[in-house]
Amino acid sequence: MLRWVLNEILGGQNTRRVVFIHIPKCAGSSINWHFKKNFGSARSGRTQMLNAIRVLRTGERPSEDALRSAKFVAGHCGWDDVSKLSDSHFCFTVLRDPVERTLSFYDFCRNHVSEKSAPFFPIQAAQNLSFEDFCTSDDPSIRMFVDNVQARTLASNYTRLYDDQPKDWETLAEHHLRALDFVTVSEKLDAHLPILCARIGLRAPRRTVRRNVRIQKEKRDLPSPEVAAEMMGERMAADQRLYNIAVDLAEQVE
Repeated sequence: MLRWVLNEILGGQNTRRVVFIHIPKCAGSSINWHFKKNFGSARSGRTQMLNAIRVLRTGERPSEDALRSAKFVAGHCGWDDVSKLSDSHFCFTVLRDPVERTLSFYDFCRNHVSEKSAPFFPIQAAQNLSFEDFCTSDDPSIRMFVDNVQARTLASNYTRLYDDQPKDWETLAEHHLRALDFVTVSEKLDAHLPILCARIGLRAPRRTVRRNVRIQKEKRDLPSPEVAAEMMGERMAADQRLYNIAVDLAEQVE
């Protein structure tokens, strides 16, 4: 409570709700950790986590009243979810090189040991499949997390595969990306997080605390980014185009 009071006094001039579209394995855990420390936990009601997979699997979704009253809404959600928040809000996202994102997701799943998440299908699949078999699988439960995840998230939702996407989903993804209030890429997060905080009205962290990051030396059995890109082909082409736009937008951040 004291942290929240101080933030309201020293850096809480922003009155708009802040919405973070957290694309899996795009540095979102680091952002959520810092913002929840400033805005307040989910228990306080000032933060609401909106997870598209949880909604898909269980039907559990925060109430509209809870979402409207929260100061910070974040989670593995997509544009469909954001568009339902009808009033004005500050919305942002972080994109990542699509090959690096997929390698990181596969590594995360393959090395995950939590029994609580063991039934989560991609975790089971990654622990039984090579990277090539995983990222080229035709199983919808895997493709959901691999095929052009960033573009599908911003077009509508990453839980919707191609046949369920709008016909112009790639164009929509680009349009929505450009419509966001703030866009950066994961490799620039350390430099851009203080700028993002200033725009929102939060005090910047003294340093960016990276959360949910694995040690690089533990990834010895993964292919090189060049080999991984060749394996994935069109399954990352839309993401690559969107990421290139995000890089250009990130260069404009001051």
